[in-house]
Amino acid sequence: MAETDGGATASTPGTPQEAETPAAPAPRAADPCPRSLLIGSCVAASCVGVEYGLIYPTIYPYLRELGTHPTVLAGVAAAAFSLAKTAAFVPLGALADRYGPRRPAVIAFLIAALGNVYYFAASRPLDVVIARATVGLGSSVTGGLLGVVG
Repeated sequence: MAETDGGATASTPGTPQEAETPAAPAPRAADPCPRSLLIGSCVAASCVGVEYGLIYPTIYPYLRELGTHPTVLAGVAAAAFSLAKTAAFVPLGALADRYGPRRPAVIAFLIAALGNVYYFAASRPLDVVIARATVGLGSSVTGGLLGVVG
């Protein structure tokens, strides 16, 4: 065996080297569901859960306190929430496709929060229905977020 400078052996052309240098790792693709979006979605979903734990159990006595027949108006308010939520699914989904899920989600949750504040500040039965529709518009973004998180 012939010695070379420094004690290393020279490789001859055409023979593979015993220890090849590893290739650099490929850059990671952007995470489609960043942790902040996941945490924000969970917090927002729990805030939307207020609808079923706080609003619906109290809407009947609240409407009675406002001086109206609560049976019919509670149903109208629940329907206003559902209709507004259903009507806003497609436009908010299109906005999420165009701008990403974060901006429409933040705007929609602010709308839902304002709707809940409006609900608690309502002085007329019509205000309750409008507030429930406003919250429905804001909470319609949950469908788009479930597509990102899921």
